[in-house]
Amino acid sequence: MDVAWSPACVDKRCYDYASLADIADFIFIMAYDERSQIHGPCVAWANSALNVTESGKRLFIRCVS
Repeated sequence: MDVAWSPACVDKRCYDYASLADIADFIFIMAYDERSQIHGPCVAWANSALNVTESGKRLFIRCVS
């Protein structure tokens, strides 16, 4: 199952990830295009910054453990 890069209701994707992880064979974190939520001036930035991806991964681990 593909999931957003963070379980924190990214782009209004608020799901019960723990239950989904229980019934799925595996989850695949879609760690790309993380800059969908720009709330200020548009500046150059990595589409998928390592620190943002790592933060989302840690949140998923806590969420499904």
